[in-house]
Amino acid sequence: MDRRLRLPGAETEGAAHTTIEELDSVSADRAVLIVDSSGHLGAANSVAFKAAGIFAATPDPVGGSFARKADGTSLAGPMEETALNAVREKRPPFTGTLADQVATGASDLWASYGQTTAMELRASAWATTTSPSCATR
Repeated sequence: MDRRLRLPGAETEGAAHTTIEELDSVSADRAVLIVDSSGHLGAANSVAFKAAGIFAATPDPVGGSFARKADGTSLAGPMEETALNAVREKRPPFTGTLADQVATGASDLWASYGQTTAMELRASAWATTTSPSCATR
């Protein structure tokens, strides 16, 4: 089975956005949230929406929208702008040991392929505090 997911906002003409069903197939018991590199578009699975308190009856927030299925009500997965922020705000903080482990693990993986330079990829925008290892790794 092809497990590649299309990120929202992909620059591929005619490409469909990643659906809630595809992300539910990744995990039916853990929240899954993907965000494009601009940080303005994303998609989530059912668990992430439920954890954020977002349901079919939830109206679109001012300045954003939740994509809906053909019935016009059911969540389709993709979201943009302030709708994405409503889900992001419910994530656990990306700080301390978790942030250190992610930065160290990513650095080790990149180095195993000979990569010697990397950007922090907006990790600090998600953190509530700055992790020292993110800056020094």
